[in-house]
Amino acid sequence: MDAFCACLSDSTCFNNYAVGIGALLAGGAGLRILLDWSSNKIEINRRNKLREELRVRYPVSKHGQTFQLIETDFPLGWVYLHDKKLNKKHHVASMLTLIKLGYNRNQVKKLSQKDFDLIDEREEFLTDGERYS
Repeated sequence: MDAFCACLSDSTCFNNYAVGIGALLAGGAGLRILLDWSSNKIEINRRNKLREELRVRYPVSKHGQTFQLIETDFPLGWVYLHDKKLNKKHHVASMLTLIKLGYNRNQVKKLSQKDFDLIDEREEFLTDGERYS
């Protein structure tokens, strides 16, 4: 223990320990940044794939025929995509998703709460932007 204390009093030894600890911290931060970047890249790829699948499954030209954009008073302002074939609704989780899919807010049909509640709810769609709160 005395040798360790003597080493810490020597400025060269102290600097070596400080550099070593700094390198470990920097390496940990770099690894964290790499992991965050990797998970963000995976999420971006997932969203891009979903956007393309939705454009094929629900093309703008089929609006009103195979699907309809709907809303009701509660939750206020939320838009849903109603798949008429399956009689299921999907929450469009952001206005940017609605726009990027080529849909227009003016296409949304307002339903009574009773009719809205009769449609089964499925997973939400989020391809762009942030989820409504």
